[in-house]
Amino acid sequence: EPIEPMAHGQDAQPRTPNMHLGDLAGLRRDAPPRVLVRGVVTLTEPDIYIEDSTGGAMVRHPQGPPVNVGEGVEVSGEVHPLLYSAQLDQGSLRIISTGTPAPPISVTPWQAASGEYDARFIEIEGHLLREVHSENGYQVLELAEGGEVFRALYPDRYGQALHKLRVGSLLGVRGVCVLVKVYTQDLIPFLIFLRSSGDVQVLPGPPWWTPWRVAL
Repeated sequence: EPIEPMAHGQDAQPRTPNMHLGDLAGLRRDAPPRVLVRGVVTLTEPDIYIEDSTGGAMVRHPQGPPVNVGEGVEVSGEVHPLLYSAQLDQGSLRIISTGTPAPPISVTPWQAASGEYDARFIEIEGHLLREVHSENGYQVLELAEGGEVFRALYPDRYGQALHKLRVGSLLGVRGVCVLVKVYTQDLIPFLIFLRSSGDVQVLPGPPWWTPWRVAL
């Protein structure tokens, strides 16, 4: 749909509206196709993810300098609303600040599967179901907790540090939560893209002195 021109007597230039990332998924078809957003980089591969206080978004192949996690960026691009977040294409990117990303949001697997935290930097817990294996260029952690089965992926080229994790371990995982079908293949509700091997921590298991053992 055409965008209304500026005031009478001025050149008819379509304006790129400033928007919050959390509002992109709800855009209507007659909304402006291009928007201007700002956010902090939370992931750089396989795609760039950014987030602000309202939500997150994926940025595909923007024109601009390479970015690092924690940098503040301004992105102008075409919006493609997804089910729970949005994707920005055919855009440009510029760095506006440096720093570190905000702490992750602590969520349960059920909350992550609901879509509320799609494209957000989260931390979550799960038990390792099987040995870490390599698949499609990633080290794959298959996890389960609270009735939800999900995966955490880490680029395989960084070594096999995660292969030492023991099956059954309770793990704390930090990364960007993704519900995009191209990655989940409708086989799992969500997955986590890890940024480093340090994003996985082995958590203490339950104490040996359970009520059953005490009674025994």
